[in-house]
Amino acid sequence: AEAAIRAAAWPDEARGLALAVERAVLLSEDGKIEAAAVAAPPSPVLDALDTPADNAFDLGDAEKAIIAAALREHRHNVSQAAAALGLSRGALYRRMARHGL
Repeated sequence: AEAAIRAAAWPDEARGLALAVERAVLLSEDGKIEAAAVAAPPSPVLDALDTPADNAFDLGDAEKAIIAAALREHRHNVSQAAAALGLSRGALYRRMARHGL
């Protein structure tokens, strides 16, 4: 498990690592953490931004991807996603409507 932690890329640094370790501890049955339990999850925002597109610098698509990722991370709780994005709920609802989310 230690080797898996060291080998994985943690794009969100300490927060992602802390969440992965917490998840691994909760999933361990006998107190022993397996390497598969601490694998870094793929980052949907980074994956969406890394894919080549016709217009690679489209801020609208980037904003849509970030909002969608925040909603997934907070299990579609709009209040929590808005707080994580630094927006009011109303502002997040307006942006969701703009992007068809």
